[in-house]
Amino acid sequence: MRASNIILGIGGSLGGWLVIIGHALILAVIPEVDCVVGARDPWRGTLVMGVLGILSTILVGIGLPWRSGLRWFTIPAVPLLVFALLVVLPYLEVTTGGTHPCAVDGSIDTLAEADVWQRLWPLLQLVFLVGAGWQVVRYWVPSRSDA
Repeated sequence: MRASNIILGIGGSLGGWLVIIGHALILAVIPEVDCVVGARDPWRGTLVMGVLGILSTILVGIGLPWRSGLRWFTIPAVPLLVFALLVVLPYLEVTTGGTHPCAVDGSIDTLAEADVWQRLWPLLQLVFLVGAGWQVVRYWVPSRSDA
């Protein structure tokens, strides 16, 4: 194997895990953001990060040949991914019904409808969380070729 492939695999995987952990941290604080009906800032920013997070889940797959040395980066990711999933699921439920995401916490009694981006937001985050969780499993469960 060429040295450039090794550097790309290890470096890409490390960078991918750092983006995954960072995005999970961002999702964890979403309930603390002041939600204003009609404001799109928290949803737009985390939508972009969700796309980067999905790309990172693909990127960490490059490092699978070196998983024994890299799997320790998944340890902080696991509780953050679980907590982020618990944050995203209520938004999925609310926006699937067409209601604005601000209605999740119940403090705002809103009948405002969610726009297309706000309806896509929890789906994209769910894809990110499932993909990252799948990569965690891939890093810890040996493949048949390893046996």
